[in-house]
Amino acid sequence: MAGIEINQSQSRLQRGFARKQKKLSLRIDMTPMVDLGFLLITFFIFTSSMNEPKAMDLLMPESDGPDTPVAKSGAFTVLIDKDAGIYYYEGLPDDNNTTIKKFSFGDP
Repeated sequence: MAGIEINQSQSRLQRGFARKQKKLSLRIDMTPMVDLGFLLITFFIFTSSMNEPKAMDLLMPESDGPDTPVAKSGAFTVLIDKDAGIYYYEGLPDDNNTTIKKFSFGDP
C-alpha cells in the first residue's frame, strides 16, 4: 500500500545546524490501481457489443428480362479467370479499340 519513510541519517541539529523539519518521502504502491485498470478494461471489452459489418445491397438484373441499355461511357466490365486473375475493360466489348487490362494487387 502506501508508506512513509523517514530519513534516518543525522539530523541537522545533531550536525550543528539550526533545527528544521525532517523530510518525509512518500511511497505509493501503484499495484492495486493497475489491477483495477486492467479489470475495467476487461469488463468493457466483454460487455461491449461489436458492430456487425454493413454491406451495401446489390441489385442484380433478372436473368430472364430484357438487356439494360448501357451508355458507352458508363460500361466497366470485370472478368475473373479460374486462376484468380482479374481482367477489366472500359466501354462496350464490341468496340474495336477495347483493350483488356490485367489487374494486379501489387500495382499502386
